Amino acid sequence: MKKQQLCALLAGILLAGCTKDYGPDDIRKYVKDQHGLKSFELSEEPEEVKGEDDYTDYLWTVTEKDGTVFHVLDNYYWGMEAMTNSLWDDYNDVHLKKFYEETEHDLITLETEENEKMLSSTLTGTYTGRAGMQALNAELMSLQSQKPDGISLNYSFIFDHPYRRTGDYEASQGDWHGIVMQAEPNLAEGENNLLMCCVDQRYPCMYEFSPEEIEQTLSESPHRLGVLMPDGTFTLYPDLTADRFSYGVSFASLFELLNRNGFNPEGDQEHYTFTTKDGSVYEISYAFKHETEKSPEGYYYIKDGEITDMDGYFYNHFTTYWIRERIGLEVYEQWQMNPVETEN
Repeated sequence: MKKQQLCALLAGILLAGCTKDYGPDDIRKYVKDQHGLKSFELSEEPEEVKGEDDYTDYLWTVTEKDGTVFHVLDNYYWGMEAMTNSLWDDYNDVHLKKFYEETEHDLITLETEENEKMLSSTLTGTYTGRAGMQALNAELMSLQSQKPDGISLNYSFIFDHPYRRTGDYEASQGDWHGIVMQAEPNLAEGENNLLMCCVDQRYPCMYEFSPEEIEQTLSESPHRLGVLMPDGTFTLYPDLTADRFSYGVSFASLFELLNRNGFNPEGDQEHYTFTTKDGSVYEISYAFKHETEKSPEGYYYIKDGEITDMDGYFYNHFTTYWIRERIGLEVYEQWQMNPVETEN
């Protein structure tokens, strides 16, 4: 066999991979098994659609007895070693949109988009603190109590805070996402995300949580902050944490650490200066942003009068390593100190 023919044969085998040919009977069985529908119409042939991966997929149209239309996509994609395909549908997204349009709501909105003619639907909302999150949760629970059986409520609630956006980056640490089927939404998870973000950035919303709630949540976090003392013990703070996505210590939390450890910074947590033991003068501010190679705006700080860009344009956190090396303050996240003896 010629080399070119062998290569073509091997390519064909790889492209065939683990794919399965789905016909109308397969799609009908899928719809019945997945959604329990017994009476519906199916398009005679699928429509060819091009995916973002540039592979050709096959779109089947399903019309329910009451006229509701959704789709089943025979999606082709490259697996670990070969081409494969699988079925998925937008039944839930179509019915979530229909349900939303038939119900009343004050705070929650519906965000939809189409990809390959497949609908995606998500309940959305914003909050600036705990009270706003709880209000969204109450409305979500009301919708959950009214929704028809067989659909889930996909939600994505956004913490709208002062330092969320830098260039095209959005800090999502305080956001709350989930899917509600039968059980109630997990408010505790959302409040935990919010608390960690508020404490990290020292936002006023941290005071919507009691000191006991803050200490309890931080005690269960590997990102709780502490300082290694000269006697070798590690003193943990009940109300200081690093970023839960492991970006480090925020500008505001560093101000608190400096204040509590004798550096006497001048200013406030938004904009301050301080002097290290070697005489270096640092000036740090959330307002220090300028254009960078990767973004129209990016953070920087000033050391001894010289502007220095942060490692990432959206970073308003320093690593504990940077703080130890540049400032001389022996701060660590809790996970970094195991198995060093700790004191609460």
